[in-house]
Amino acid sequence: MKRLLLSLLTLTCALSAANYKLGSDTGTDDWTGTAGGLIYPDLDVTEQSPTPPFVKSEYGDGLFVMQSDDTLVLYKNIKINGNNEISFQGSFVDITDDGVISGDAEELCYIDVGSTSLPELSAWNSDAGPVTVQAYKGGNATKDHAQLVFNAGQNRTIFVTVNEDLTFKGLNDSSSDVSVDDGMPLYVSFRGKGTTVFALQSGKIVEFTRDDEGVLPGPGIST
Repeated sequence: MKRLLLSLLTLTCALSAANYKLGSDTGTDDWTGTAGGLIYPDLDVTEQSPTPPFVKSEYGDGLFVMQSDDTLVLYKNIKINGNNEISFQGSFVDITDDGVISGDAEELCYIDVGSTSLPELSAWNSDAGPVTVQAYKGGNATKDHAQLVFNAGQNRTIFVTVNEDLTFKGLNDSSSDVSVDDGMPLYVSFRGKGTTVFALQSGKIVEFTRDDEGVLPGPGIST
């Protein structure tokens, strides 16, 4: 109902909307078709069918580009390496020589966490449950940092519905030895002139924490 009301208010059209699934049991598998678990800038999705909207930017960052009314569903475990951005800029905005603006009406895309209420995606809910987004290093993911950016353009909204608990987690050092520095924080950032909204279902939490191994384990911050 919430999504229906939002769509009516913004007069958006879902005819060309696409659905994507991010997450897996381990979070370390690459994309296959419309689903995957690991995100890093050098991820190659060109041979997937259909090809997910993931590209490497001119600055070397990973971009997951969403369009109006697209839905990205997060499940189980997701691993992040390097700088990666969920970008929603919406329809092309045109300003004529006379100053007339077109294509600037409010638009939304959606991220569902842990499960989805979309009937056409009900089969995906076999993987329903808490979701962990964690920093990762290893294999082809060679960056020494991890960041997830939500970027909504002007008059654009990324609407995140937290249906299950959502945890953002960094990596502690693998040893209590002070000479060992192999941990990796996970940075979660927001940019753009638009809005990213987190709507939590009753009793669900969003938590920022770290791995429970290594130096100084302990609780993080939740809301």
